[in-house]
Amino acid sequence: MGLPVHVPFLEAVRRTADHRWVRFVASTPWFHHDTADLGLAVLDPSRTRVAVLAATDTDVTAPDASARP
Repeated sequence: MGLPVHVPFLEAVRRTADHRWVRFVASTPWFHHDTADLGLAVLDPSRTRVAVLAATDTDVTAPDASARP
């Protein structure tokens, strides 16, 4: 959220309400639209900075679970 490194965790949690958060999905090969995918965009209180966070924990090399008996 662009906070100084010395801000305590609980203060950072309190400040999340001052930001605008949007969850999104993406159309990419790594975004599988399941619970292992996370996409967030956050706008800071001054409305001058946007951070985009996207992550997945999907193992694309794992066998397809739907193919298992």
